[in-house]
Amino acid sequence: MVERPAENRGVGGSSPPWATLNLEFSLIADIKKLLNSQLIGDDAVFLENGIVLSCDSVVEEVHFLKGAPKRAIGFKLISASISDIVCKGGKPKYCLIALHFPRGYPLKEILEIYEGIKEACEHYSVEVVGGNTTRSGLLSLDCFVFGKAKRFVRRSGAKVGDYLYLSASVGNSLAGLYLLKEGKRIYKSFEKKLISWHLKPKVDLRLSRVVSKFATSSIDVSDSLVSELWHLAKESGVRLDVYSKAIPLSPELLKFCKVYGKNPIDFALKSGEEYRVLFTSPYELPYPKIGRVREGEGVFLDGKPLEEDYGYFKHF
Repeated sequence: MVERPAENRGVGGSSPPWATLNLEFSLIADIKKLLNSQLIGDDAVFLENGIVLSCDSVVEEVHFLKGAPKRAIGFKLISASISDIVCKGGKPKYCLIALHFPRGYPLKEILEIYEGIKEACEHYSVEVVGGNTTRSGLLSLDCFVFGKAKRFVRRSGAKVGDYLYLSASVGNSLAGLYLLKEGKRIYKSFEKKLISWHLKPKVDLRLSRVVSKFATSSIDVSDSLVSELWHLAKESGVRLDVYSKAIPLSPELLKFCKVYGKNPIDFALKSGEEYRVLFTSPYELPYPKIGRVREGEGVFLDGKPLEEDYGYFKHF
């Protein structure tokens, strides 16, 4: 058996006794039914005139450690939000930011968060056009993103025979979080890179065009590779066969796993907040080809069933 590292969010700790694997998704399904909406359920929503909308959040002790660099919090918020647009084949353009912070929170630190937001917006060529501020028990931010897409790619379009692609290496963010929790005074060069991957993940905007032009289904790797594989398999009604040797791993992750005695494939499967794109396509493309779409259902790793709850980050 491979070792299961700590969940790739927040400060750790056990889940409450009522938490179950599918609680989040059951809740979404209930809300969708209650609101009688056919649009809820994907990474983003596609409206008339090619408009694409999405929103995301970062919450203290859930998405970032208490004491995390404030600029990094702002940068990650924008990356997480933009990723949902890019993986649908859209181009992000505008953002609205909602800030929630405790009474007496230092103004200097709030402005540092917005410096990180500004840095990310300049990196992605998007603009913050408004938002809201309010008092709260914990520091948290919401980002609402507006974009445009010529062709919107859902999670539900994978076809039997398609190749399964992963845009770049995964596992780095979880390794970075592990190192931050170690609390070392001095980090080596490869460790600093992994920490940077966790604190300030970057989205490849070029993937928007690739997805829009070639993909049959697509999703971003935000919770974990395993959870996104299951989303694609379920939504498309297909079986996904994944080959562990084909999963891209960075040299930094491989070195980390060697030094700390960890399994790199385990980290790759479990790591969230990577903001890579997992997609299917019938075309030969210059991206890591990690598997195939088959008839049937479920997700299989090297021919063996991959547990649905193996890689889930549970929000509840």
